[in-house]
Amino acid sequence: RLLRAKTKSPVINQKIKYLENLDYFIEGKCDFKKDINKPIFTIILTISNGNTNYIYESINSVLSQTYENVEFILIDHGTTGKAKVLIDQILKNNPNIVLIRVRKNTVDYSAKSVFDAVIRLWDAGLFASKGDYVYCLSYDDKISNDYVEKMVDLFKKDSRCLTAAPRVVSIDENSIINERNTNSLDSRNKRLKYTEGLKLVESFINKGDQILAPGGVLAANSLLVIESGGFDSKNDFTQIIRFGVNGKSGYDPTASLFWRHHSKQNNKLCRNYGVISYYSTISIISNYKIYDLYQRIAGKNFAELIVNYFNQLAIKCVYDDIKNCTKYNILGGLRALVRIKNQCPQDIFIRSILIFIKCIAILPFENI
Repeated sequence: RLLRAKTKSPVINQKIKYLENLDYFIEGKCDFKKDINKPIFTIILTISNGNTNYIYESINSVLSQTYENVEFILIDHGTTGKAKVLIDQILKNNPNIVLIRVRKNTVDYSAKSVFDAVIRLWDAGLFASKGDYVYCLSYDDKISNDYVEKMVDLFKKDSRCLTAAPRVVSIDENSIINERNTNSLDSRNKRLKYTEGLKLVESFINKGDQILAPGGVLAANSLLVIESGGFDSKNDFTQIIRFGVNGKSGYDPTASLFWRHHSKQNNKLCRNYGVISYYSTISIISNYKIYDLYQRIAGKNFAELIVNYFNQLAIKCVYDDIKNCTKYNILGGLRALVRIKNQCPQDIFIRSILIFIKCIAILPFENI
């Protein structure tokens, strides 16, 4: 079922080898209309255990699309309890879903890149898909009913359009729109209907007003994603760096991605495991040949600029991570320091210690 992944890319071949060793199965299929003017749009949704209200809203937003040729690939990543019951009930009532069920959650909290297990399941969905275009939806987000219809229209009307995005709307735990956050997002997403990919990247790394990417916002040409090496664990920004730079990027603010803010997004990882993202950021440069990509598209100087951007971003992530981990409790901060010592250059580790000490000084008593 991974035939879509035929490629010479060593990264893809490594991912296939990993997936072949998982205890999982694929069942179900999606029925598509036999209309050559209706491309297939694949939506991949990976679910571990989580808030079942969020899961239901997310799944329902996919099932409610006005566009006909939607391939819905639902990945059950070792769910148990209420989440598993909900998924089984939805599958029973909606047979037009492809299910990839991994019997056991495969996240390794001791790994350098904790989120790799989840991202490889995105790749499994991509490899098993039939879609011309693909989008990975988070379990706690949802999309407007016309999302796919509007994204496909962008792809069809310009042959150079290889990525596409809707307006991003901020919602809270109760799905109520946060007007202030949404207005802020709008101010950083002022691009036209089509933007040259390189211009999009330039604006993004320089914090301009063309695109802000809170979580996954870009749908992409499926073959582009495969030929680029698949997904990676820093998709929040690499979707623009790796995919968005190619060709043109479309934008339709009349469709929406509802991006949810809630209190439990990163608490567990910070508090219990002291997760940092240095390695997962820095390794993207070599794993996905970022320098070669930008040298080909924009020349040597811009390629060096992008590599430097990644290096600086990796360092910034470390300092943000130690602050976030320590904010929840001292033990979380200490665990993060151990990871930093094992992964990062010494000067980063030393500065992280100083940040840790400073954070302790302002911690509320119950977090000490």
